Amino acid sequence: MRKFPFQSLARRFPGVAGVVLLLWLSAVPAVELPMQRLQVLDGLRLPTDVAVHDGRIAVVDGGHHRIVVFDADGDERLRFGRAGTGRGELDAPVGIGVDPAGRLLVADRGNRRIQIYSPEGDFVRQFAVPERPIDVAASRDGRELYVTANRKHRLLVYRPDGRLLRKWGRNGADRGEFRYPATVAVLPNR
Repeated sequence: MRKFPFQSLARRFPGVAGVVLLLWLSAVPAVELPMQRLQVLDGLRLPTDVAVHDGRIAVVDGGHHRIVVFDADGDERLRFGRAGTGRGELDAPVGIGVDPAGRLLVADRGNRRIQIYSPEGDFVRQFAVPERPIDVAASRDGRELYVTANRKHRLLVYRPDGRLLRKWGRNGADRGEFRYPATVAVLPNR
């Protein structure tokens, strides 16, 4: 039985556990997974990002236009989302983050918006992002959301209610420039 050793990995390498989980999920064909573990019966198709919070691992299953949440033992606990343009529906989601309250922040690339869900997967709110969002991360206090948008090569900063606070970057390799920014993370203060 193949099971992701998340707890052991998180204790030994706290900063890379989510990245390793994503690589592990990408490398394991769904048919190899026993039904009792990672019970995603139709498999994960195009897992693109993970967010880890309070022992829960949320995975963007972009090919199925949904989010799948596992516990630290690798058991599926929740799934939500489906293809569409309505509230709570997703179109090619790419990135995911978690705010301090445990709400899941999803970069819904195809619908050009950020969607916010409760820790239980219930739709809370959404706001439009004129540029296709790739990833999203919350500030430590949750008052700012950082969104990467690689069409115009920049980082956008929003309030959780969707008000744009600032943006910076442009195409290039010099200071203040980006070349297709993707993943964004907020580092803890040291």
